[in-house]
Parts: sequence; C-alpha cells; structure tokens
Amino acid sequence: MGDFLFASATTQESKLVQAMGVFGPEAVGSKRHFYQGDWGSLMFWEAPYGERAVHEDDRMLAFLIGQPIPTQADKSPWEVVVANLRRAMQEQAAVNWDECLWGAFAILAIDKSNNRIHWVIDPVGFVPVYRMEQQGLPADAERQLWISTVPESLAALTTTPDAIDPVTVCDLICHTAVCFPHTLHPQVKQLPPGHHFQFSQSPAADQADAYWTPAERDMFTKVDDAVAAVRERIERTADFVARHYSSAAVLL
Repeated sequence: MGDFLFASATTQESKLVQAMGVFGPEAVGSKRHFYQGDWGSLMFWEAPYGERAVHEDDRMLAFLIGQPIPTQADKSPWEVVVANLRRAMQEQAAVNWDECLWGAFAILAIDKSNNRIHWVIDPVGFVPVYRMEQQGLPADAERQLWISTVPESLAALTTTPDAIDPVTVCDLICHTAVCFPHTLHPQVKQLPPGHHFQFSQSPAADQADAYWTPAERDMFTKVDDAVAAVRERIERTADFVARHYSSAAVLL
C-alpha cells in the first residue's frame, strides 16, 4: 500500500532512508520518492501495484496510501481526493471524507501556498499513522515533528531507538493488544482515525478535525435484529460495488 516518513525540519534523504531501511519497503519493489521544501522533508515509498499514488499541481503535492472506493461511481479516487483537498485548502472548508470515500486510506498533502501539511486518516484506522515530536525546544527553534505509517521508523530517529515502554509491553503480553494511542516506543503515539489534521511550523496553528466518530445509534434488544441489520448493510454495500466496479475484496 505504500509508506510515508515526514519530517517538519529539513532532513537529509539518507537519514530518512536509514530510519525506514530496516523494514525494507524497497525489498518488495516499492519505488522511493524524496521531496523537500520550506515545509520540511518527505520520503514516500510507492507500492509496485495499483493506481498512481502521487499527484502534483500548482496548489498541492499529494500522496495517497490505499485504494479507497469513491461513493460516486463516476469519480476516480484521485478526482475525489484532489477536489476535497482544494476545498479544504482554498475555503478552509470541513470535509466529510466518510461520505465520499470508503475503505482503507491515508492522504498526505502539502499546500504550496502556505506550507501547511494536511493528513487525513480513514474512519477506522485501517492505515495507522503515527507521530513523534521533540518537546522543550526554544521558541525560535525549528519545529521537530515527524509523522509516519511505520512507528519503528520514528523510533529509529531518536537518540534512544531501542527504548521500550514497559507498561505497553505488559499490556501487549496480557491482552495481546496495545492501548491506543501508545506504541512500544515511548515517544511514538498513534494519531486518531477519522480525522483531518493540519500541521505547520507553528504548533499553535495546528488543527485536528474529527470528520467521523463512532455512534451506537441502534440499540438492539434481540440478537436476530442485530444480525439482520448487519446482513442488510453488507448486502447493500455488495450490491453497490457489484453494480459499479469490476472487482472487489472483502476484509473479514
């Protein structure tokens, strides 16, 4: 599906490659792209399959992980992504991404007009995204923020890459899961799904807009009613996909 490693500060390409290198996205044929500007530095590994994952025009540089399904069958994923990013950038409009895209995705976009970074995570976090930021810097210092789809790559950029959070280790052993937003690495935290984030060189200007939150709208009193509701939703989704797309995969 591809991977990102973003640094808000100017960072050498070799350093980002080294941080991600131990996990070897290039070993499975991923194509590496490196970008740099006043907004920072970015390494993007594009998967060797699927549609193009990079878009650039006069306003933005954008990247797409995953292959989401547009709710409008006559639109391609990129048409939906670019149109909605333009709305967010030009009009500062809130985008209900769950109403225009289905499935697993993460979107990273750089607004060339103001160097703001837009990061959109799918509603349920099928594509997890992590962040790390150095705290306690002088007011005039360049921001030290890193974002990636691979938490280990962020840990590799710290002065203590082998540091492990003992509480999270116990959590993992006892419950075979890690409590959100923690990771095995003390300084690395997962960003919440269903959000459209905006970052800049000034932390005070950051935005985090939740475009989707889970809500238990139907409280079932009978198991049969709940089963019927799930069946109806699956059949409706399958019918939509079958009518508009030549192929599909189901994650169970």
